Amino acid sequence: MRVFVAVDLPDGEAKAKVLALLSELHANRNLKVVAPENLHFTLAFIGEVSNDMVKRASEAISRISYQTFNASLSGIGYFPSRERARVVWVGIKEEQGGRQLEELAELVRGALSSAEVPFDEKPFVPHLTLARTREGAVGHIDVKEEVSGQFQVAAFSLKRSVLTGHGPIYSDLVQVKLL
Repeated sequence: MRVFVAVDLPDGEAKAKVLALLSELHANRNLKVVAPENLHFTLAFIGEVSNDMVKRASEAISRISYQTFNASLSGIGYFPSRERARVVWVGIKEEQGGRQLEELAELVRGALSSAEVPFDEKPFVPHLTLARTREGAVGHIDVKEEVSGQFQVAAFSLKRSVLTGHGPIYSDLVQVKLL
């Protein structure tokens, strides 16, 4: 089973602004835009693992205790760079939820490590993926640089990812509510 741990972008002001931006990005044929129901901040990507490993991950993250917090979206970013963009994303202001999201990711990754659940150990960069470039795509990606909006982080989930020809389908296996 292919799994990851993430915070969903809840309905509200921030999501409405992101959805408006997704509509703008749809006009660029070089981009594959993320489906609105798949908008999330990945805390830890685990990947393809056995059912036993999923159970261990579920138990490990279920013990995490952390306070609910507010976050604010910030500008647009690109991986690896704007000139060679493969991913277009929106970030979180460090002083308005970014630090807390980093702390939550550290707790999740620590719990997974303690439970001996392997995960991608790339450094955590708090971001919400908006779109990916299509294979072989070239050209300028024109995105307005300002995105704002506040939201509350009140839970995170262990999610299953099923890859299909129409894009991934995510479902929650376990949801952990914050205090």
